[in-house]
Amino acid sequence: VGEAGVKVMNLLSGNHTKALGVPTPVTVTQNKAEGKGIIISGHNLDMLEKLLERIEERGLSDKINVYTHSEMLPAHGYPELRKFKHLKGNIGKSWFDQNELFEKWPGSIIVNTNCIVPPKKSSTYVDRLYTYDIVGIEEGKKIVDDNFDEIIAQTLTLPDADSFDSDETLQTGHHYK
Repeated sequence: VGEAGVKVMNLLSGNHTKALGVPTPVTVTQNKAEGKGIIISGHNLDMLEKLLERIEERGLSDKINVYTHSEMLPAHGYPELRKFKHLKGNIGKSWFDQNELFEKWPGSIIVNTNCIVPPKKSSTYVDRLYTYDIVGIEEGKKIVDDNFDEIIAQTLTLPDADSFDSDETLQTGHHYK
């Protein structure tokens, strides 16, 4: 079983590095945000790249910033993702802080894998929550066929994320290749 797991991880890593380059170390801001923003939580780097490209295609790279959360932090190390100037930093800790963090976050949220804590019934962020692909919760709006236009439009109407103003940084981008 362990050998199969290593083989699968090598295949996944090979696909990521082929498409996005070999990660290199980089310093990333932590809990610092500005302007309109979208937080991405999960593991799906392909989805993140498609979102970044769509924002750029629409000429909104200077109006919408994208922030990683939790397992998405390593995205900053990949050269092909780092070239997007609107991929800014990391917000929050791990999956376990989603409910608390998402309540404080004024922008939009995408969860793109099943690393999600289901929102509480009293949650005030579900109208800003989007899910992607296999995410199995009822709350939130489903992104279908990689159409990010609805979340982009909503993000432009939401308050700026100026209350996140930490001087913390993190290191990421370490790879075995």
